[in-house]
Amino acid sequence: MDLIVGSTWIVLSLYSVIANVSLIVSIGTSARMRATPSFWIIASHAVCDMGMSVMAFIHAIPSIFLHELYFTYESLTNVIMLLFYDIFWYTEVVHLSVMAINRYICIVYPSSYAKCFSWKMTVYILFSSYMLGIAVSLPTQFPCCYTLWDSYDYFAKYVGAGGW
Repeated sequence: MDLIVGSTWIVLSLYSVIANVSLIVSIGTSARMRATPSFWIIASHAVCDMGMSVMAFIHAIPSIFLHELYFTYESLTNVIMLLFYDIFWYTEVVHLSVMAINRYICIVYPSSYAKCFSWKMTVYILFSSYMLGIAVSLPTQFPCCYTLWDSYDYFAKYVGAGGW
């Protein structure tokens, strides 16, 4: 079972990295796309998605194949890697909301779009998205609510204060 799950994670993570790098390069090399705030949001979303895939390559995939040979369940590495994965995850969720709001304002209130998604406002929104992703992820660093990756069940679990 580990071979099937690990191989699936490898294929999906590799596809994610390649697709997101292609997207970021496409946006970065096009002057027209770089000038449009919608594409900044999409590029930032791609960075978050790629970050999750890199965390999968660094942490989840090796642990699926190697289990305790790679890290122990209660290790600090497990906690820290999941912190970064969660930061990218929650920031990506915020980006999806920002993209929906961006499209809504563009379609329903086109005259207000330039004001709501100016260069300065878009940078502020993206910065706030990352700060919110970090803020939502930090509680998993408190001893009462550690989130640890279980390489046997293939998902993260909350572990209570007396759990380890």
